[in-house]
Amino acid sequence: MTSRTWRVFLFLPLVFVIACGGKPANPVSFVEKFNALKNRHRIAAALEFLSDDCVLEKRDVLKLEGKAKIGEFYEYEKALRTRLVFADYRFTQGERTGLVTCRAFEQNAFQQAAGLPEYVYTSWEYTLADGRIKQITATRSEETARAVSDFNLFFQSWLPVRPEAVKQLIGADGKTIYSRATAELLVSLVKEYRASLTIINEE
Repeated sequence: MTSRTWRVFLFLPLVFVIACGGKPANPVSFVEKFNALKNRHRIAAALEFLSDDCVLEKRDVLKLEGKAKIGEFYEYEKALRTRLVFADYRFTQGERTGLVTCRAFEQNAFQQAAGLPEYVYTSWEYTLADGRIKQITATRSEETARAVSDFNLFFQSWLPVRPEAVKQLIGADGKTIYSRATAELLVSLVKEYRASLTIINEE
């Protein structure tokens, strides 16, 4: 099967759902296709699976509303070479929406530069409505949340030594700016921070 044929084959279920304005015939397969596209960082194609007002929430980390904002975050993840492995998909049908749930394991350039173990998500939920993904909600395990929090506590206390970099990472509203440039800058800063620790230890 050629790559072009594969692309057509992949999008046929989505086209059918959009044309009919109904729910996917196989919700789990629908979400799996979305995740496969996102893992390959085919962002424009993945965004077609989302409703325009889709909400992406990683509990205690971020909450983004709207396809445009989510697209910016996916570009950020692409620059971080984010890779997710999903397991144990399940589907529950509600009165007006469907819910696909699974577990997930994540690796990315930030996590690797920081020397952190892979991220574990105890729950990853996809709310489906009108043939699209309406909301995505992810919950990290307590161990992952604690490891990231502990690292960030010390890393963020070091960041003021690079005030110009902080201005590039954080917007005027105090929120993280998600882009390819900020992802690359963040990884560079993490490496610089860890190198400074090595120098201090050697002294």
